Amino acid sequence: MIAPIEVERGLVMRFDPERLLKSGAAPDRPPERAVVGPHYFICIGRCGQWSVWTPAFSRYRPGRSKVGYKAGVRDWASQDAFVDLEQMWIVPDDALAWGSAGVDHTARGSRNRASWSFLLGPVQLGEVG
Repeated sequence: MIAPIEVERGLVMRFDPERLLKSGAAPDRPPERAVVGPHYFICIGRCGQWSVWTPAFSRYRPGRSKVGYKAGVRDWASQDAFVDLEQMWIVPDDALAWGSAGVDHTARGSRNRASWSFLLGPVQLGEVG
């Protein structure tokens, strides 16, 4: 089970969005337009008893940025991931354990990780096409 002390930028957890919503988390869009079903989420930052996460997707779509470096379990680290920075979730510390229960199987000391270079945007990364 994840503890709030572990949450930092670049941490990757699998969350069930439905459980997050029931525990007080909030996406920055109407819930019916937010990601559904268990997804990997990347922590973008932390403030007090809240953290900001963005879901990761296995397929590219316009507007999504590719995640660079990834480490952790094979399911996470061995395939490409893309984030849509137009979808952010504010997650209270109290929702972390319940939101990840049964869907994230990592343990303290061996959590999934991701670089957050996608926050720089395509221009700074030289990906302008």
